[in-house]
Amino acid sequence: MKKYILIIMLFLISTIPGAGICADPWTPAQKYAQAGITAMQIIDWGQTRNIASHPESFRESNPIMGNHPSKGSVDAYFLLSIPVHILATHFTPSKYRKYIQAIQIGSSGYCITENFRIGLGVKF
Repeated sequence: MKKYILIIMLFLISTIPGAGICADPWTPAQKYAQAGITAMQIIDWGQTRNIASHPESFRESNPIMGNHPSKGSVDAYFLLSIPVHILATHFTPSKYRKYIQAIQIGSSGYCITENFRIGLGVKF
């Protein structure tokens, strides 16, 4: 896991300076959608921390984190994945951005709903 975190951090550091030059402008609707996606990722983060607190009762389904991640692994994952999602969306051409965002909303919404269904709350 630590090796992947380093790779992602290097990617972020190398791409952020050119972000404004290479990407299409965002529409207001795209900005609002991304804010919603980020809020959903934060809810998922809290739910996943709850999984880490109760390894005897719940399993994580994200293969990157494994079945029983530590809170530190969960925090590292979300602290990196949220900006990576934003950057990936940022570099997607504007005419396709809404499709990427729809996929992100659908997948995050599904995960959050399923987590609530099995009794997971949001705890930080």
